[in-house]
Amino acid sequence: MKTVKGKQIRPSWEEMGMEMAELMAKRSVCLHYQVGASFWRGNKPLVSGYNGPPRRIVHCSEVGCAKETGDNGGKCRGAHAEMNAIVNAALHGISIGGATVYCSYRPCLECSKHLINAEVVRFVYKYDYDKELEATEMLKAAGIELLKYSDFLKALGKGVIK
Repeated sequence: MKTVKGKQIRPSWEEMGMEMAELMAKRSVCLHYQVGASFWRGNKPLVSGYNGPPRRIVHCSEVGCAKETGDNGGKCRGAHAEMNAIVNAALHGISIGGATVYCSYRPCLECSKHLINAEVVRFVYKYDYDKELEATEMLKAAGIELLKYSDFLKALGKGVIK
């Protein structure tokens, strides 16, 4: 545990949310993006996911990226981290309404639609996803708070809730 001048410094719940998303991203076998997502309500982790091909489907790291090889019509075989987390919640009967999502990247348009329908209230991301900027407008129109992680921590006073 980190200490400063003999005092223990624990990560905030927000830092834990993003750290869990980053840990999940390490499970990804995508050759382009390693993305993890963790859904939280308050200080309780609900569910998580990472991007990659569906269960029982061969990994891209083994057969190559469909976008590069032209397999599957050049369409990605992977499901996005947010979608895999939503499916995991459904499989295990976990309500994610009212949740905050911590994710490696800003969501795409398709994931944004599902996040809206799942009634999440906040999406915190670490890195910009340069495609599908209309997703940002859709989330805002639906009243979902969309925050870059660095800005989120500044607003909280460097990640410490007071």
